[in-house]
Amino acid sequence: MAKTISRVEIVKIVKNEYQQAKDFCSHDFGRYYRMMIDLDDGSIWSDVFLDHNQWKNYHSSSICQLERSELSLAEIKLKRFPVIVNAYVNHAVELLSDAGWKITD
Repeated sequence: MAKTISRVEIVKIVKNEYQQAKDFCSHDFGRYYRMMIDLDDGSIWSDVFLDHNQWKNYHSSSICQLERSELSLAEIKLKRFPVIVNAYVNHAVELLSDAGWKITD
């Protein structure tokens, strides 16, 4: 039986995680984040780092980075919250669907 997750729940989680990541990054130049998803359990989180010399290596093939590649560079530079959240949500839905999840509204 396919695992099920609500798009509304994905939006809620991504909004919260993105806001936390933005807040973290706003405290100092050089901080950054990566939005991550685990396709096994559907969890989404933001990995935050103090500088570009820090990162995490995940040893599970079910963990992927969410991208906002559907956005133009200009949109990313504007840092428009709803647009960026929507891009992360769309990528999460795509990855989860490809992994066999059923996405409800």
